[in-house]
Amino acid sequence: MKPTSTRPAPFLAAILALTLLVLACGRTPEPVSLSYFYLPICPACPETAQMEAIGGELVGIARTHDHVSVEIHDLRRDEGALALREAADAAGVNAGTLAFPVLFENGRVHEDFEQIDRYLATW
Repeated sequence: MKPTSTRPAPFLAAILALTLLVLACGRTPEPVSLSYFYLPICPACPETAQMEAIGGELVGIARTHDHVSVEIHDLRRDEGALALREAADAAGVNAGTLAFPVLFENGRVHEDFEQIDRYLATW
């Protein structure tokens, strides 16, 4: 009588795990569209520097992740205000009620520094 071996089961489990890992790594991430809106009222204020730093961080994310696109809008410009209205309409929110800065991530709204910082921490 031949002895039974328990080796095939762990070996097959390892092959299956490796196959799943390869498949997961080869998958293309879903596109991420980020639209950031800020209103720098006072150039010397700490809030303005923080708003600009967030913009820089978003640009850095887009540079390191091919599936991420970023648009940054200064709301002092007409183009920024128009883009905000369009983004808010698409997300189903009233642009007049948003707290700034505001970040739209694939239509999801992140308002004010705290929410945006929490979102950025996920990267």
